[in-house]
Amino acid sequence: MSTVGRDRRAVVVALRLSDGGVAKLKWLYRGLETGGAHEARQILAPGYRVVEVLGGADVTAASLVGSISRLAADDEVDVVDVVLVIHGLSGRMQFSRDEVRTAASVGDDLKASGASPKLRLLYSSACYGATHAAPLLGAGFTTVIGAEQKNTTGLSEFRRLLHAWVAGTPAGEAMAGADKPVPRWFWDTVARVAGRMRKVNSHKQLAGDPAITITSPA
Repeated sequence: MSTVGRDRRAVVVALRLSDGGVAKLKWLYRGLETGGAHEARQILAPGYRVVEVLGGADVTAASLVGSISRLAADDEVDVVDVVLVIHGLSGRMQFSRDEVRTAASVGDDLKASGASPKLRLLYSSACYGATHAAPLLGAGFTTVIGAEQKNTTGLSEFRRLLHAWVAGTPAGEAMAGADKPVPRWFWDTVARVAGRMRKVNSHKQLAGDPAITITSPA
């Protein structure tokens, strides 16, 4: 099988948290946006020629699809991966309080953009990210990773998974190594008890091919 070198890879990182979710946690979300953008650049740069980071109000469904499709249209890019750090609801992606889109409609926009042949991995830290997987696979992604219900493990898992992925670990193994049962149980329990949150389950599901690596073709 052919492999894809660093100079032919691109990744889009989209982070928008501070104007969605629980209003009293806006200060936390803002810090996660800023810190996540910085960390994503540092972690992903060794693995990709192009690391495109969108943050805050620059992250909308249209800008996400636009960035992905523009990179996919580049003759010097063979694969496009996506790291999505937004809020989510069952079957829906929350880009802000004013923009909540069904995953199916975002998938339809991606299909219409023509980016499908170059789409590969999408890793989402959104709540209910697993419920977004089917239409994103339908849009062309080979592999989609997301949480079963409300996700509390956030960027700590994000760091471990991306480090492993860039090092060449297959997506399924990278997910298993990052989604550790004990810390997941701890943070989910804190959210249920102290935060009085319902439907908390940060366990990640992988839809699609678990064997892809950073060198795999789309």
